Amino acid sequence: MQTAAVQLAETHESIQQHIPTSTAVDPVAQEEPLQPDMAAMQPEEQTRYFLGQSKEDQLALVFGMEPTSLEAELMARLMPGNVSSEVKMAMLDSLSSSEYAISFPAIKNALDVPDTEVVIRAVEVFAELGSDRDIPVLKKLAETNTDEDVRNAADSAIEALKPE
Repeated sequence: MQTAAVQLAETHESIQQHIPTSTAVDPVAQEEPLQPDMAAMQPEEQTRYFLGQSKEDQLALVFGMEPTSLEAELMARLMPGNVSSEVKMAMLDSLSSSEYAISFPAIKNALDVPDTEVVIRAVEVFAELGSDRDIPVLKKLAETNTDEDVRNAADSAIEALKPE
């Protein structure tokens, strides 16, 4: 004699076999909410949507960015704001593999963040992507920042960007 739970499971399995796969419900897919197309949103909507997510979801969004020029603009708007340092570091990592022209505003905004690790990572991204045109920004940082590690990172980036 089968238990009620076993009978229920067998009945469910039998029903699922008769439902065409295009309409069958995938329980795993039900758990993951669909994310809206951020590219279709206005800038203010993008910012509100991003800030309304948990830190883990924000990180997932950043990791999913290429970043395109629209995504880099979003990162530039978010960088000085109330986003965790971990998310800001992920943004900078993402920007480090993009085109300099679209990344510059977000990287520059990161230089004003209170977290020294974020500022140092921004300086490193400048050293990777930038040119001698960025030296004045880095010199100002090296001269005015109170953190020795930031000043040293800025000096190193300046050396790396000097024309040979």
